[in-house]
Amino acid sequence: MQQGKDASAQVEACRKQAGQELAAKKRPRTSIAQRSAATSYGRITLYAGATSGEWGDGFDWPKDQFRRAQFHMANARLLQARDDADTALKALSEMRRIRKGILAALPSEYPDETGLQAWTARAIEQGEAIALLAHGDIEGGLEVLRAAAEAESALPVVFGPPEIAKPSWEMLGEELLDLGRADEAAEAFRESLKFAPNRKLSNEGLALAQAG
Repeated sequence: MQQGKDASAQVEACRKQAGQELAAKKRPRTSIAQRSAATSYGRITLYAGATSGEWGDGFDWPKDQFRRAQFHMANARLLQARDDADTALKALSEMRRIRKGILAALPSEYPDETGLQAWTARAIEQGEAIALLAHGDIEGGLEVLRAAAEAESALPVVFGPPEIAKPSWEMLGEELLDLGRADEAAEAFRESLKFAPNRKLSNEGLALAQAG
């Protein structure tokens, strides 16, 4: 997708694997289930939607299992509802509920995990900004979104895929561009490209902002 290619077949193949896993009697023992097809699908469909705007379908998740996948899917619903205040608030509430379960399970299931708490907090803060913006509190939403972006920049570099599907600097740039604040938008996109070099949407956003 970062190369502008269609990844829908890969997303669908992962969804099929996840469905088979959820239908099986034997499931991962952990409630967070970091290493599983279902967890992979949660992340993949979130990233696919954030990049292409094509949002995958969810599942009826087993209670108290696959919490990380459930968090990703709630995050996807929130990003999909950037202009729908009620839906955004519902998705944000769901993310908070699931995160509470994840943090409660971390000490026993993944005691050495250090990044999940911080990155899920960043996704929640981004969601708070989305909810404010969707309700028409533009300056308040931009302020919270900028704070979320600055907090992301302060976190250690992640080895592997990004831990957040939609960089907050990129989202800030898009919001500022929509408001006609091109110079501010360009600076936000430059910050996003520090976080994710050559990211397609940030490159495109910067080009639009520089065009005025």
